[in-house]
Amino acid sequence: MKLLVDAGLARSVDLGDGTVRYEQELGYEHHDHLVCDRCGIHVEFVDTVIEELQEGLAKRHGFRLSGHKMILYGLCADCDKE
Repeated sequence: MKLLVDAGLARSVDLGDGTVRYEQELGYEHHDHLVCDRCGIHVEFVDTVIEELQEGLAKRHGFRLSGHKMILYGLCADCDKE
C-alpha cells in the first residue's frame, strides 16, 4: 500500500479508531465521512452545500484551501435505537 500512496494512487484515512484504511486517490471524487461511535460503521458522503460553506469560511479568513478532511462522529440509526 505504501507504494500506491507514494505514487499518488491511494491515500491513508484515519477515522479515529486506530485502524488505517486506504482509499483510491487518483480520479476519486472528494468526500467526507460519518462514523458511528458505537459500532464503527462509516458512511462516505458528498454535500455541495458543506463544500461551499467551507470555501466561504476559508475565504473570509484569508485562506485558499488546498484540501480538507471532515469526519463527523455520532450514532448511526441502528445504534441510536438501542
